[in-house]
Amino acid sequence: MPTYKLRGIDVDFPFEAYDCQLVYMEKVIEALQRRCNALLESPTGTGKTLCLLCATLAWRKSLGGFSTGSSKIKSGAFGSQSDVRSSQSEAGNLPTIVYTSRTHSQLRQVIQELRRSNYRPKMVVLGSREQLCIHEEVSLLRGKAQTNACRSLCRKDWKRRCTHFPHVADYMKNNPHIGDEPIDIEDLVNIGRKHGPCPYYVSRELHKAVDILFSPYNYLIDREYRKSLSLEWHNSILIFDEAHNLVRGKLKFVTGIYVPTDLIVYFLPSVGFSLATDFMGNLMQESICADAASFDLSSGLLTACISEAKNCADLAVGRQEESYDKSWNPDNFAILRALLLKLQKRIAEVPIESKELGFTKPGPYIYELLADLNITHETATKLIDIIEDATLLLEEDKKHDTKGSGCKLESIGNILKSIFTDKGNRHADSYRVHVQEAEVKATDILKGGQVNWKRFVWSGMAPPRVETFLWEPMEQFLRLWDISSVLPKDPISLLCSWSDLRPNSQIWSFISGVVLWSVWKARNLVVFENWKLDVSTLSFICRFRLAKWFLAKHPNVIIQVDSLVGDPTIVDKLQIKAPNKLKFQDWRPPPVHFFKVNVDGAISGDGLLGGIGGILRDLNSKVLGSFSSVVGPGPPPLAELKAMEKGIDFFLLSEWAMKGRLILESDCKAVVDWILQPTSSPFFSSMVEKIVSIVLDRQIIVRHISRRCNCEANSLAKQGIG
Repeated sequence: MPTYKLRGIDVDFPFEAYDCQLVYMEKVIEALQRRCNALLESPTGTGKTLCLLCATLAWRKSLGGFSTGSSKIKSGAFGSQSDVRSSQSEAGNLPTIVYTSRTHSQLRQVIQELRRSNYRPKMVVLGSREQLCIHEEVSLLRGKAQTNACRSLCRKDWKRRCTHFPHVADYMKNNPHIGDEPIDIEDLVNIGRKHGPCPYYVSRELHKAVDILFSPYNYLIDREYRKSLSLEWHNSILIFDEAHNLVRGKLKFVTGIYVPTDLIVYFLPSVGFSLATDFMGNLMQESICADAASFDLSSGLLTACISEAKNCADLAVGRQEESYDKSWNPDNFAILRALLLKLQKRIAEVPIESKELGFTKPGPYIYELLADLNITHETATKLIDIIEDATLLLEEDKKHDTKGSGCKLESIGNILKSIFTDKGNRHADSYRVHVQEAEVKATDILKGGQVNWKRFVWSGMAPPRVETFLWEPMEQFLRLWDISSVLPKDPISLLCSWSDLRPNSQIWSFISGVVLWSVWKARNLVVFENWKLDVSTLSFICRFRLAKWFLAKHPNVIIQVDSLVGDPTIVDKLQIKAPNKLKFQDWRPPPVHFFKVNVDGAISGDGLLGGIGGILRDLNSKVLGSFSSVVGPGPPPLAELKAMEKGIDFFLLSEWAMKGRLILESDCKAVVDWILQPTSSPFFSSMVEKIVSIVLDRQIIVRHISRRCNCEANSLAKQGIG
């Protein structure tokens, strides 16, 4: 294997290197030796990945030997972050290499290149639970449901504890050589299946003592995941391979900027985890704006959080009285509840002059509002800790299912983390604070009580490039109608005033929706199909889509599409009758001697929790009663059947059952058809047969209605989920 001396470093390369490869590796080593950032480009097919690996590992080896042959993870401190710091100091505080690419399939190719090299650093590749979990039940879940289930089964006090998690510590202790040879996701899974330890936690433990770590981009870009890694970022080398994918994946629009294919960034001890180059710093700042961590705090969510805080205080007091458990301080939860009540009152006091436009302030106003409640950078950390304790307490409570929709207080903690993301307030300039009145739902009237129906929103502004591409096509329509204009302050100002510019035009009102939809579609083409954004092409697409939308709305108008694309203003010269509006049927009360029960079922986003609801009314539309309850996991049709069964029982057990017959209405046509035609039911036949027998015995009328007529039952079903 040839060896090349580049800037005093011996680099082992598996082949005879081309001149461009030697130059590339020399630049990599130069950046590492000078402890500076580097933006590197090389043509396709020149072995960039192999050059990056060999040059970086050769430089790292020149500082000291690799960590292969021994394990720095001590079984007695499993899950601790202290080991990695102590072990790094023992190894002379040598830097860790973090090699990132877009996907695990690309990382698999990188690991193949590592196998071809002469370097054998201790390594690991990070993966998600979705890729690494081997638990027969948890591996079938996805997203947050999988994470919650995994954490619950790994707790010592959990009755159904995971059988793989306890083996991790012993396996790491007895197999110190794991990671000495290159391994990928499949190898970790095979280790778990063959020897028993959880592959996910093996990788999480192994990453604390490796020389090089492989990971997808998103693991490092996500702040919460980044914080969970036991790495000293001020002493790490971070490599973005195929860096153009990083930019395309994180920015809404990037034009006029050529992004090289590779990027390697070395972090100086004084820099910490930040991209030092102006180029990447600006791109990441725009990315954060584009993917702004906005939040929407509704009055319903805030009310639920207040209720959970009270529940935590009661649980803590109960545990102290029953088992002398003083690990939970009820005073903290009482303080949390008091602060949330003050926040609810403070938002209610916000003056809203226009119901349509609401109340809007610049982003930094959020700190002024929260300061009135004594929530500042200094106190927010303590408040977040209390919320995390409350979340843990609620999960431990046997009345709460950890596989459900989760604790509502957790969202408050995420909101505070978004606002107080760092010591400064600079990121707040990219946001707006907005308070908007919301309509009162019928289900909330049924519950009674005073509720503040407002929504408190902290939303990110559109990045400048998105605003520009929104303005370009809309400006061409202004020119077509001979309207003089200047670039507005922001997109909202433009969109809010658009309809007033040509109020009598039949086609003008379509333009804003056409442009927004076209920009969104174009954005997807840029991100997912590598489309090169062209403003003239985008403008033509907008005009073509405007013509198609208008003719779809007015099928009786005889205008050629080409003519309408060429000059949309010709519509204003024609006399066009407005199309007949569709008439929606509202809910109708039952006839004399009948009562009506409307039912509905709902399923949480993760599919692990269902809710059912129903409302009973008479011929005068008077509400006689309602129900809302939680049901187990299952597909939506099962929840609908449970709602129908509960609705029938609810009526038959009431005093009204002796005074008339029942009309049962549901907005699920498939389930209604199963009841009306039992032989057509492909699933849940036993439950269908049970409902059909009661329907026939009690002469119940079963009907299908639209969702519009069943909104109260739908809201009650969602309320049942929690």
